[in-house]
Amino acid sequence: MERCPARDVRGSVRHRPLRSEDRPPRRTRKMDEGSSTINLAKGINMFSGFEHTAIAAHDSKRLGDWYIRMFGLQVVHDNGKTPPTYLLRAPDGTVIEILPAAAGERANYTQTDAGLRHLALTVTDFDAALSYLCGQGIDQFFDLRQSEQSKLIFFRDPEGNILHLMWRAKPLGS
Repeated sequence: MERCPARDVRGSVRHRPLRSEDRPPRRTRKMDEGSSTINLAKGINMFSGFEHTAIAAHDSKRLGDWYIRMFGLQVVHDNGKTPPTYLLRAPDGTVIEILPAAAGERANYTQTDAGLRHLALTVTDFDAALSYLCGQGIDQFFDLRQSEQSKLIFFRDPEGNILHLMWRAKPLGS
């Protein structure tokens, strides 16, 4: 575990959010032997993205409020129950669901254990975002990596879920 890294990380380069014209051209892909081919070249686009990702929380109210406060997410759905289920939207339109966990212990998993392992948060200014997180009291970070093309670091939310702060000079696929 690293403590809050130095704030003078080199190479701050701004990038713009991924736009439709930034995406690679449509093409035909064979899924696997014996399956049908999805023909994206003819404009058939059955799968357009992931609508949301969900976190089952031991305290969905507390965790939802933390994500709202930390990342400026907007509540687009609140089921009005106690404990609540929230759908929270980021400025780029991506959505995360925070719902109450039915049961279970908090898992102390690592980045490479099997299963879904982290949520990546895109930022336009890595240094400013890291400084902000440190100022909000997050002081346990791990696996800092930097290059001319990307900067990333990992940290955990209050329930131990791994979050990945991510900056890229060029969006993926561009």
